Amino acid sequence: MNRARPLRSLLLLLCWGYCALGLVGCEVFRPNPAKVAVSENGLPNIKVPPDSIELEIMFVERPTGDRLMGDVLWNEVDTILNNLEAQEQRDLARNGFRIGNAGSHPPAALQQLLEIRAKPKEGEVKAVLESDQRVQGNRLFVTSGSETQIQLNDLPYESFGFKQFASQNARDPEVRSFNGARCLYRVSVRREQPGWARLEFVPEIHHGIEQLRPTASTDQWELKSQANIEKLYAQRFTLILNTGDMALVTGRPDLPDTMGHRFFTGPEGQDGVQRMLIVRLARVSSPDSNPVVTASRP
Repeated sequence: MNRARPLRSLLLLLCWGYCALGLVGCEVFRPNPAKVAVSENGLPNIKVPPDSIELEIMFVERPTGDRLMGDVLWNEVDTILNNLEAQEQRDLARNGFRIGNAGSHPPAALQQLLEIRAKPKEGEVKAVLESDQRVQGNRLFVTSGSETQIQLNDLPYESFGFKQFASQNARDPEVRSFNGARCLYRVSVRREQPGWARLEFVPEIHHGIEQLRPTASTDQWELKSQANIEKLYAQRFTLILNTGDMALVTGRPDLPDTMGHRFFTGPEGQDGVQRMLIVRLARVSSPDSNPVVTASRP
């Protein structure tokens, strides 16, 4: 019996089957793995959660007394906070904070702060020249009803002290001091209506050595590694922003010993540098949307 004939018949059948699959358009072996949709810079597109709110966080650093961070800017910025009583705004001011908001068409001084990257003049503070970049920023996405932290100083203050009017009725300030302190804002974000969001800013001081501490979660206490936290509720404020609007927060250089001034200057040896925090409401997604956002390289 010739056993080669069945083998040749089997090979012939496999060849005809492969050709038939090719004719009907089926692909037996994919030459390359399936490609993921990517953005122009080569990173995959990101789908953000529904009901997300996009914030752009920017920091501006200039020598203390720079005219663009003085009256040239604040004469063109809205400093009347509709959600605060007049006494609350005066209390923020005497504690050294300067707060305002600008619309989607910012004034000329703010445009210059965000766009100009020129070096300060000779003799100005060298710390500003380290990166030859006056504006640093990032963007983040938060869901409505959640919160995020915005840290104001990269390195902790070895010694951090200021004078604080602890309440609106206080006539004399208290002297406060902390070691190993980081200054930040805890920002709660909530969608108000299409295109609008409410942002609440609470200043905090994280100080001391990080260790396991009992921390309240939504339904129980948990042990988390963190430093001591001083929450300064008396100096919190709220802004309701439309898409494109910006919140501006900085200190008052004319009140050098106050909390607000110390939050936005320093640490030691850099007292001549003043920072400004700018938070822009970039997007307010509707609850049933799921936008695709192009990823950007760090």
